[in-house]
Amino acid sequence: MKNRIVSIILIFTTCAAGAVDDTTRIDSISSRKAVIYSMALPGLGQLYLKKPMKSVFFISAEVFFIAKAVEYNRIYGYVEKTIDRVGYDRWINMTEEEKRDSIESVTGYVLRMNSWRPREKRNKYIWWSIGVYLFNILDAYVTAELYYFPEDIDVSMEYLPERGVSISLRYKF
Repeated sequence: MKNRIVSIILIFTTCAAGAVDDTTRIDSISSRKAVIYSMALPGLGQLYLKKPMKSVFFISAEVFFIAKAVEYNRIYGYVEKTIDRVGYDRWINMTEEEKRDSIESVTGYVLRMNSWRPREKRNKYIWWSIGVYLFNILDAYVTAELYYFPEDIDVSMEYLPERGVSISLRYKF
């Protein structure tokens, strides 16, 4: 399942990369388009803005967090199935080792120490995924709005003992 999702995302991203060519007029950059693309698929807005490394980052982060959420949801299913079979009253009085052994005997899944409390971990990864998704949209909007911002601006700050702090702003024409 994970391989299928990753393949679909890579194919979609590759097709989208072909759609954004270098002959696009600079005047056609729109923050609205960037936001809509980023809402449709994280990283697509960055690809539209010709920022492929950001695009790869957002796609990779989303795939990672969603895959981890799915993994911990599956583990949570094993725990729930075991609790249903063993009984909640007995479950809460078991030691950690007994819980792991009962999960293995009921479902055949070997629970690792770091996969304990799968519901909380699943929820954590879902929240991280939502955060990356929203940050992706915000980044696409800000990048599109700053697309025409001149790159030849230099802001510097220095401390001079006799005069204090000095801030200078230089712009190349």
